[in-house]
Amino acid sequence: MTNVAVPAAQLGSRAAELAVAQLEGETVEGVTLIGPSLTVRGSSAPMRAPRA
Repeated sequence: MTNVAVPAAQLGSRAAELAVAQLEGETVEGVTLIGPSLTVRGSSAPMRAPRA
């Protein structure tokens, strides 16, 4: 089964860093991107051609 993993520990760590920075009066950046990872396993079938 193919899945998309979201790095929860990394998200939580970054959220804590931003929260502490704000509490200390620092200006924080507006967007933080933390990319997910895709794990494709052999049980996944290839994509079919679209129907007409």
